[in-house]
Amino acid sequence: MAKPKVGIYGFTGCAGCQLEILNLEDILLDIVGAIDIVNFRMAKSQNDDVTQLDVAVIEGSIVTKEQEEEIKKIRDKTKIMIAVGDCACFGGVQKLTQFQNLEEAKKLVYGDVQMKHAIASPLHSRAIDEVVKVDAKLPCCPMVKEEFVEALKCLLAGKKIDIKPHAVCEECRKNGNVCFFEKGHVCMGTVTLAGCGSLCPSNGYPCEGCRGPVEEANIPEQVQRMRENGLSDEDINRKFRKFTSGAKEFANALEIAKNAQATNAPQEAKK
Repeated sequence: MAKPKVGIYGFTGCAGCQLEILNLEDILLDIVGAIDIVNFRMAKSQNDDVTQLDVAVIEGSIVTKEQEEEIKKIRDKTKIMIAVGDCACFGGVQKLTQFQNLEEAKKLVYGDVQMKHAIASPLHSRAIDEVVKVDAKLPCCPMVKEEFVEALKCLLAGKKIDIKPHAVCEECRKNGNVCFFEKGHVCMGTVTLAGCGSLCPSNGYPCEGCRGPVEEANIPEQVQRMRENGLSDEDINRKFRKFTSGAKEFANALEIAKNAQATNAPQEAKK
């Protein structure tokens, strides 16, 4: 049997997710032996841009018209496309420009420096599935390399990827971590998708929500707890939007909380 042909591509981002693939030292040779990597610009000097792909692994968001055209070409020749990391899954921190005028954002970052030729056909940052169909997403910043290996195995075997349906809080409990809210700190673990093994809390840092919202996340409760811990609405917005502002539950957290409060108000009045 011919080896599955795989392409690994990077668009706008820090390249940290691609680096995580190269950091799979223990099993990297096994992976390379099991698949035919025909395109991996970060690791290969000679790459094939024509061959049809069984799997395309995409890191980074789409921020130019040229990138939009390229990702469409990759999609056309690919059976299965995986978005890895927050930039590909949600648009990344660069997606924050969606909340203001793009020209104003550029001026804020670059000042009075002339940028006419520095950015080709700039657009607001978009997640991959805002441009083309994506078959699977592996969020996190960077992606969890062990999760990537399991996902690749499942896809090549024709199986469904096992995405954890619970919040980071459950992993914290399994790891014996004391809740940061109990220690007087704000943590995003209550509304964030598990799968990282509660990496940050296990190392003494509150969850920052970089894996995006867990299904049916209780956003109003999280907002209320954040307010009780002294955060202003501006701070709350920043917390929710920091990594995954492309996720509507996080981008519109305050609005969701406000609507929930308005819905509950008549019921409370009846009591």
